[in-house]
Amino acid sequence: MWINRTKYEVEKLKYRQRISYLENLICPCESHDYVEIDYEIIDEHSTVKHIFRCKKCGKLHDELS
Repeated sequence: MWINRTKYEVEKLKYRQRISYLENLICPCESHDYVEIDYEIIDEHSTVKHIFRCKKCGKLHDELS
């Protein structure tokens, strides 16, 4: 079965735009209310990766410190 790559890319772009639109409906203007749910230590220099989740829409965000 042959996959039309351009059709696949167009579909992927449409889905990303739809997800972005729906996120904007739930959390307008990127005003997410993040809560830290987990963290992990990455290396021996105490670099920590914090993982946050928005209370409203469930979007994940990670941050290094």
